[in-house]
Amino acid sequence: MDDQEYIHQHYVMNPEQEHILFDGTELFDGARVVVEDPTVRGPDSIHSPMDAHRRDKWNRWVTVSRLTITEHGIAFIGTFADGTQQKFEADLSTAWICDKRVH
Repeated sequence: MDDQEYIHQHYVMNPEQEHILFDGTELFDGARVVVEDPTVRGPDSIHSPMDAHRRDKWNRWVTVSRLTITEHGIAFIGTFADGTQQKFEADLSTAWICDKRVH
């Protein structure tokens, strides 16, 4: 697994390469994103299988596809750098860090 696809829990976006999507209405298919809120991300130190699962899902860059937006939330398929995929669901108000190279 590529360590560069992971960010640490308290990562702050790099303004030269990234920008913030204010909420789920700004997401788009093909966006390469990671959740902006560090309280959603998994901890840097793994103390349980749940910590590992949370970190492996929320602390990695994903490419968005099959985006669905409703008045209450968003859902999409996130594809990781290694090709694995997971379904993501979040509140509509959730902000995202987006890689500028794909916008």
